[in-house]
Amino acid sequence: MRKNYPNLLNTIFIEALLFKTNLNKRFLFLSFLLLSLNCYGQQCNAEIPTPFVSTTFDNLSVSTNTTGVCIPIVGCGINNGNNLINASLTDFATASFGILSAGTNHSLRVTDGNDTFSAGTFAGFKISPSGGLLNLDLLGGITIRTYNNGVLRETFSGASLLSLGLLTSPSDYIIGFNTSATFDAIEIVLNGGVTLLNSTNIYHAVIREYCAGPILECNTLTKLSLPTYPVAISQANTGVSGVSVGSVADVENAISSNDSDYASINLTVGLIASGSIAIKDPITDHPAGTYAGFEIENTNLLSLAALGNVVVSTYLNGVFREQFSGTDLVANVSLLSSGGRFKIGFISTQDFDEVKLSVNQTAGVSLGTTRVYGAVFQKFCSGPTLPCNLQTALSTPTYPVYINNVNSGINGLVCALCTVTNQDNLIDSDLTNYASVNLSVAVGTTGSLSVKDQITNYPVGTFAGYTIENPAFLNVDALEAVMITTYLDGVQQEIKSGNGALVAIGTDLLVGTGKQTIGFVSTMPFDEVQITLQNLVAVNLGEVKVYNAVFQRLCDPVVACNENYVWSNPAFPVTINFDNTGINGLACVGCAVNNTGNLLTADETDFANITLIAGVVGSGSVAVKDHLYTYPQGTFAGYVIRDLGTLAQVNLLQSLEISTYNNGVFQEARSAGQLIDLSLLGIDILGSTPGVYNFGFKTNLPFDEIKLTLNSVASVINSINVYGAFVNTSESDGGSGSGLECNLSSISLTKDGIYVDANSDGIVNVGDRINYLFSITNTGAKTLTNVTLSDDTATLVGTPIASLSAGSTDTTSYTATYNITQADIDAGVVYNLATVIATTNIGTNITATSIDPSPCTTCPVNSTCPECTATPLSQDSKLALVKTALYNGDPTKALVGDTITYTFSVTNSGNVTVDNIVINDAKLGVSNLAVTPATLAPSQTAVVTLQYTITQADIDAGMVTNSAVAVGENPQGDSVQDTSGTATSNDL
Repeated sequence: MRKNYPNLLNTIFIEALLFKTNLNKRFLFLSFLLLSLNCYGQQCNAEIPTPFVSTTFDNLSVSTNTTGVCIPIVGCGINNGNNLINASLTDFATASFGILSAGTNHSLRVTDGNDTFSAGTFAGFKISPSGGLLNLDLLGGITIRTYNNGVLRETFSGASLLSLGLLTSPSDYIIGFNTSATFDAIEIVLNGGVTLLNSTNIYHAVIREYCAGPILECNTLTKLSLPTYPVAISQANTGVSGVSVGSVADVENAISSNDSDYASINLTVGLIASGSIAIKDPITDHPAGTYAGFEIENTNLLSLAALGNVVVSTYLNGVFREQFSGTDLVANVSLLSSGGRFKIGFISTQDFDEVKLSVNQTAGVSLGTTRVYGAVFQKFCSGPTLPCNLQTALSTPTYPVYINNVNSGINGLVCALCTVTNQDNLIDSDLTNYASVNLSVAVGTTGSLSVKDQITNYPVGTFAGYTIENPAFLNVDALEAVMITTYLDGVQQEIKSGNGALVAIGTDLLVGTGKQTIGFVSTMPFDEVQITLQNLVAVNLGEVKVYNAVFQRLCDPVVACNENYVWSNPAFPVTINFDNTGINGLACVGCAVNNTGNLLTADETDFANITLIAGVVGSGSVAVKDHLYTYPQGTFAGYVIRDLGTLAQVNLLQSLEISTYNNGVFQEARSAGQLIDLSLLGIDILGSTPGVYNFGFKTNLPFDEIKLTLNSVASVINSINVYGAFVNTSESDGGSGSGLECNLSSISLTKDGIYVDANSDGIVNVGDRINYLFSITNTGAKTLTNVTLSDDTATLVGTPIASLSAGSTDTTSYTATYNITQADIDAGVVYNLATVIATTNIGTNITATSIDPSPCTTCPVNSTCPECTATPLSQDSKLALVKTALYNGDPTKALVGDTITYTFSVTNSGNVTVDNIVINDAKLGVSNLAVTPATLAPSQTAVVTLQYTITQADIDAGMVTNSAVAVGENPQGDSVQDTSGTATSNDL
């Protein structure tokens, strides 16, 4: 039986794994234990293979054999064979050939009588050649074989053997191979035909068994090395080929736990050759989507062109799966002629258990020595959902991102000094690290970097961009040299460039570094974002620092009525609109707009700054845009600012302008006295602080962007701190169904007219009056101030109402009287309208006109004032015609031809004006005889005199009988008439 002295440690290890894994993993692990019975006796994945000796294994035996001519007297033979299995690891057997041996082979075999070892186990021997150096010639004389039940299973010799030098004893080596068949015995055969192989010390046989390593950490590049992972050199895919006598050396170093160890592929200068190293995981199949590659070092491979000589391949169970080379490889090559280790590989599309690196040298090319530090794998796992409205640097291991070399590098005209370096800094967790794109002074050359998320597709409406730094970006025109492109599954989606298309978040436009985050809000899904930089004729970028790719998920804000909102992240999906931000006008060395990213933070104490130097004609602006929400008319839009004490408030106002935009289109602007300071109304957006103003205005049009502009003032430095853009929704009016139809500040006014008979004569006449009663109600949700009444016709009595709380009514502060005129009586009604004006809580004025609480139903509607209070006046349309006669002559001696003079007196005996008055008298032959005046006001009289000539018939009749009628029209056009009488009261 095998001695299982490490069993306690192994049991703890097994129990830990069982505790941490699910049922399926338990089953797989237990199955592996059953298949790999030999793992109980020694450490699996041992960096130094386990000695195959009696202290660890039971029932071991040694057998030796010599063939050919071997003369012991001259030193030929095998000595101390049993030392191969004794407890001392420093004892050894010796195989010597002496000086006269011919065709001699020595073989030493160690057999385990109890156990059989599984395929995949490393089998070999620890030896020490007499010369102390195990070179390729000596390896040619060594063969390692395995047996099972005495039957030969596998044979490896010469260069196909794996050789591991031991640092503890530089002259000692472990040689062997990874088996592909089960075995219970290991044999070493030494060929005396190799003259250099005079004498060899063989310490013991060794084995290395493999067990599953830990699961790869998410989104972390991991070197697969012993003893953590079950990795082995794949002999079948390791070695050199071609005309060259190049070599692959120290291959076991590629799976060493020492990060400084390396294997090497050495290719002879100028000859066609290929060298390969393959590393296999004999236990674990890695799924499609895993990154597979190598960490290498070779200054001759530090360019994308040279990468065409490098191939990375994968295998599964010895069968080729896929390969990539050149720019199809994902590399963090620093594209600069300098030293350094770098990683190169690709994202697999098929399962694999082995990865192979091939370096191919073509004629005339000298690749020299490539150091291979090991295989590196990376498992990609979904990152967390992007937080709402916060810029997020996509870095590992949080997100499954990598540098996509296909879309990175220098393109365009030949530029010897143009470089893209330190790409890995783009995705590390240190936000102060950066990659560098150096375009030197080349015009027409572009440098690109591209970061891809292997798993997640980002939806429409996600911000995609980069944080970059270069003083040239202080000039807004420099953004024409920046291009941001998105991709999905390798297919280009959108491309934006220039200050009109790109927006900024976290922007710093300070004269100095020019560090800012720029990009755009996508209208198509994507999984990769690329930044491309180019020198223009007018813009020389030189070196641009690129810190990281930045994504931002934009989420709808919560907007309710009657609230103050500062536009900041993460509550609002806002960014800096770079097109409307910066210094405008003549060049100004000391003018600056800086720290604009502070406008978007939730910190109420940080701020952006706009500074304009005295005597410079220009302006500085900041603009904040909400990408998802459009604010309706009536919303108050403004900025919280602090004057740094250089201007009086009136001058500060004169230098400010606030404007709004919607979908990039200018909407409206207010400046100077048109701006309202809410802090004066008791509304402090960020608290009450001396010198801080909340300037803005109530909008008349919808908007999604607010811009603040500070204009220069002659001879004075103008500088303000800007804390943020804000909105007030007290009066937002999005209309029915908009979701923001707020309780607007509103007011109503009723006006009731009461007729007063001033002289108590029971008749409506001039001098009577109308008394008006007013009822003013605050129908909104906020207190109104300075409530003032006006009336164009009535005489008001009262003073403004200082404060009228929401829902309250005032009926006593104002009264009015109106003196009735004849025109009013003629109209039969008095129309009157009053107006109330009040100041809202945000400083705007609202108005309302009066309505009649008890409208007259019989009064005609005034088309020009349908809401007027109508007070009806009683009308009495009357005429009184008095007709008198004067006989001209002696009536007792009437003669034909005598005359009678008739006097007609027409009096307006009513209370309305009568027009178009005429007299009709048949006797006198008068029809429609107009009187003068033809229009009579009440109590007014018109007189007409006519003569009548006596006829014989009149004399015969003994009298002249005559009756007349006065006819006129009242103001409504109705006929008014009266028959003549002797007094106004009769018709006789």
